[in-house]
Amino acid sequence: LKQSEGFMYEDDGKTNNSWKNNQFEKLFFKSVNKKDGFSVVVTREAFDYEGKPEGREITLVIHNIQEEPKEVKINDTNISFIYHKEKQQFSLHTEMKGSEKVEIMIK
Repeated sequence: LKQSEGFMYEDDGKTNNSWKNNQFEKLFFKSVNKKDGFSVVVTREAFDYEGKPEGREITLVIHNIQEEPKEVKINDTNISFIYHKEKQQFSLHTEMKGSEKVEIMIK
């Protein structure tokens, strides 16, 4: 895939028509495959609702990664990650505070 995108929707689970009344949150995910690696960007569209978290903990797991990444950055800062060679699986954990954008670059 050259790119993909999607989103996750959440509300309080009780309020009818929360999407009409801006009582919900959406996390948007977009990945782009580039020559030197690929990026995953997570953004947040959040409105007030009962139980809305101030931030999010994100665990990213990517399958079918045949080689261990040489470098992984979140918002231009090098971070640690886990690579399982036998599973060809890459994973990392990060936090999303407030409405800040999380940009992950994997090379």
